[in-house]
Amino acid sequence: MRTLLVFAREPRPGRVKSRLAASLGAEASCRLYRAFVHDLSRVLRCRPGLAVEWWIEGEAGAEAPSIRELAGAHVPLYSQPEGDLGRKMGAAFEDAFARGGGPVAVVGTDCPLLRPADLENLFSAVESGCDVSILPVEDGGYFGLALRRFVPEPFEAIPWSTGQVLEATLAALRRAGRTVRVLPQLYDVDTAADLERLAGDLAADPARAPETARVLLALAGAARDS
Repeated sequence: MRTLLVFAREPRPGRVKSRLAASLGAEASCRLYRAFVHDLSRVLRCRPGLAVEWWIEGEAGAEAPSIRELAGAHVPLYSQPEGDLGRKMGAAFEDAFARGGGPVAVVGTDCPLLRPADLENLFSAVESGCDVSILPVEDGGYFGLALRRFVPEPFEAIPWSTGQVLEATLAALRRAGRTVRVLPQLYDVDTAADLERLAGDLAADPARAPETARVLLALAGAARDS
């Protein structure tokens, strides 16, 4: 069975979307992050043959009531291990494969326009024989990564939180002789410019991320009234 690991943070002001918070404020950026998680959870619900696990930064019990509410009552929650992002993701992949899941993929929470077709492409690429598939984003990183079986290269010696993440990941995989499929890129939402672009896309088609569209409208209305 396909296993999807969702890496997330508990949506609390000051702990999420710090770059957006610089322009929107901590409360507003937290509302947006919660909307992103809500819309992602909507995309993931009721997908046959897909086991979804949420991996939360920090404790995943009482510490994460909002994630539990957003992800659903019966979705497993796990705490991300200590270490950098590579260590966290590598350990989560190893755990999932050890429990019999396969293929296994990971996504984040910063692409509210993710479509079911994007997930299907991520998994079907490795099911067709590639070792690794990657769903890139425009800032030089990636939003999703899938493995047919566990390999360590995507998680070791990668310059996380830089614009070289995708390039370094691909170089490491190719040095190791892994076959890789890079899918069409998305954009994630980290900056005020990204948010403006998202607002334009959702104005044209709010059904793509309805909760995010609702929150953006509410924030825009509050800004006009202030």
